[in-house]
Amino acid sequence: MTGKTHAAVGLGTVLAVTQPSTVHGMILAAGTGMLGALISDIDVGTSKSHKDADRITLVAVLLVAAEIALNYFYDYSIWEKIRNNQSMAPVAMGVILFIAVCAFGKNQPHRSFMHSIMAMAILSAAISMVSMKLVFYFVVGFTSHLVLDCFNRKRVRILYPLPGGIALDFCKAGGFVDSLLFKLGSVAVIFEIVYLAVQMGEGWKLFQM
Repeated sequence: MTGKTHAAVGLGTVLAVTQPSTVHGMILAAGTGMLGALISDIDVGTSKSHKDADRITLVAVLLVAAEIALNYFYDYSIWEKIRNNQSMAPVAMGVILFIAVCAFGKNQPHRSFMHSIMAMAILSAAISMVSMKLVFYFVVGFTSHLVLDCFNRKRVRILYPLPGGIALDFCKAGGFVDSLLFKLGSVAVIFEIVYLAVQMGEGWKLFQM
């Protein structure tokens, strides 16, 4: 499936399943759900996720270099400051773990590690260190990606590292079904946003914007 289809279906699924009851909750659900729906394709060299991961990896390397330089020249440690702050330490560890998994996954074969339950579990654990309430949004988005890819022709190694995988050979990226799912997902997203806004008493404000 194409990235736009994963985004549309993933977002529609997350909003439908989680039913956020506040504007803040809707934003968190949409953002985290979209991350889950798109992150698997980090293992595609031409995908936006892969290119973003390259940038994030570069930033991470620069931060490590800065930590080493500050330690060597000024006897100052950024990490120690974070570690000594009890509220920031788990968040920092979660971010580091998430980046490390993505750095590993982006160099794996397409639809292998990053399309597996193992990857979803580790990434979810990393997100839980930042905020537990984000985990469900992420898992729903990630699951929507795996389910959609199972309808393609190339096997999805959901139980990685075990061999084999699932390929229902029902459609292909950029094909008719892909295009149809994108349109249906987009309509579902619009419907869900309007419905949830009305439920929150924000419907009239939404139409006034």
